[in-house]
Amino acid sequence: MFRFSVASLVIMACIAVVMAIVLSNAIRSEAIDGLVDEAVGTSSGRLIAKITPEDLQEPMLGQRYGNFHRFVQESIRSVRTARVKLFARDGTVIYSSDRAGVGERKSI
Repeated sequence: MFRFSVASLVIMACIAVVMAIVLSNAIRSEAIDGLVDEAVGTSSGRLIAKITPEDLQEPMLGQRYGNFHRFVQESIRSVRTARVKLFARDGTVIYSSDRAGVGERKSI
């Protein structure tokens, strides 16, 4: 009887650990998806009105970066936003709220 009790306890503990890990990952994934959906939903219309196709040809520098950065800080960024980046099709960072990242190229 004692062996059965110990074996049952170990099995239940293993099941609980596995369920906790799976549920934690699922909740985290849902939270991230929700944040992405919120960011896209709240910013896409404003970005389309503000950015032009020419802006996506080369990284933003100087006054253009300053103007666009001000727009992002006032209209796009929220309490839940960590960083804003815009990429060209080739993976080059056109704009980043971290100025040091502008011009870097993301490997695709």
